[in-house]
This record gives sequence, structure tokens and C-alpha cells, in this order.
Amino acid sequence: MKRMPREKKSMSLVCAYCNCDFLIREYVYRKRVKQGNKNFYCCTTCRVNGLRTDPVARFWSKVDKTAGDDGCWLWTAGKDRDGYGEFSGPNGSDWSAHRYSYFLHNGEIDKNLMVCHSCDNPSCVNPKHLSLNTGLYNQGDMSRKGRHGTRPAKPGHSNAKSKLLPEQAMEIYKRANGGESASKLAREYGVAHQTIGAIRDKKIWKVLWE
Repeated sequence: MKRMPREKKSMSLVCAYCNCDFLIREYVYRKRVKQGNKNFYCCTTCRVNGLRTDPVARFWSKVDKTAGDDGCWLWTAGKDRDGYGEFSGPNGSDWSAHRYSYFLHNGEIDKNLMVCHSCDNPSCVNPKHLSLNTGLYNQGDMSRKGRHGTRPAKPGHSNAKSKLLPEQAMEIYKRANGGESASKLAREYGVAHQTIGAIRDKKIWKVLWE
């Protein structure tokens, strides 16, 4: 007996851009919801226009949530050489993908703090895996876990030429911005006074300020 092809059921949705009704296959809908899609469009033109005008929708369209609520939500678009997602936010602003995800869920981020991963997966943007910490804490966490950046020469004590430890650089930053002279601090720590000024102005040891 010849098997009859299974009927592919469709469902009606409203386009997130033009608000018209359109049909979508149920299995396609379930698949896209599992991937984290929240907005659906009736055609390619509406999808392009919708994502262009809504940076939040555009952001989540680049995230794979198939691991579930507690798993890693993976950034599927452009990444830097360390594996962190890169995203062009509102008005052309540049963001790390995980930092933008934290911002969406928690609001403004202190520019002196880093958004850190508990999962140690740089492409993850699940807010459950993200927390705010200082660059100094993050550097220590990397050392405790035996992780090191893939870049050949990061600024800071991972640079073999550095005379300072992270704790010393942070102390210099606080004291220099508290009014102590660069010359005095340079003599105390055995570095050039230009180094003190660069730390004060966050031009070096950027790992503490990212």
C-alpha cells in the first residue's frame, strides 16, 4: 500500500514589520522559536527592514539558543580573534556581543567594569552566564583557571616586559587620580613617569578597564 505523504500544517502569524497576516509551516515556526527567534516576517524585504530599524531584533537574530535557557547562547555572526562576538549597535556604536546582551537585560554598564563569563565560552551571550567584575578580578580568575588570552602580547603583566603586577597598576591608577605626582609614583614603583601618566589616563593596562 502506497504511503500517503504527511500533511504539512501551517499556522497564521502577524508580520513584525508590516503587520500583515501570513502563513508559516508549524515545523518551521517551532524550529525558529527553539533557535530564539521572537519576531517573524512575511517576506525577506520585511525581515531586512525590520532588522535594520530594530537593533535588538537584529541582535537576537544572530544568536543560537538551541542549548536551552541554562545552556550557552552562541553568537553566530562576526567575532574577534579571541572568539568574542562583535555587534554594531544603535547609531553605529560598537559592542562586544556579550556586553550588549548584559546591557539589554540589566541596563547601563559602568565603563570601568568588565562583563565576565561564568561558562568561559567567549561566544556565549546568555545573561545567566554573565556578571560584572573588575579587570583585576577577571585577570585573577583567568590565572586561577589556567586560561590565557590567545593574543601574542596583551598589555599588562602577561607582557614579559612589564615591571608591574595588576594590583600595582590599579593602585597607581587610584593614587595618580587622587592627586599624587607622577614623579613620586614613578620613583616608588621603579617605572618612567610617562608610564604613570599612561596608567592614570587608561592608555595602557587596558585589560583592567575593558
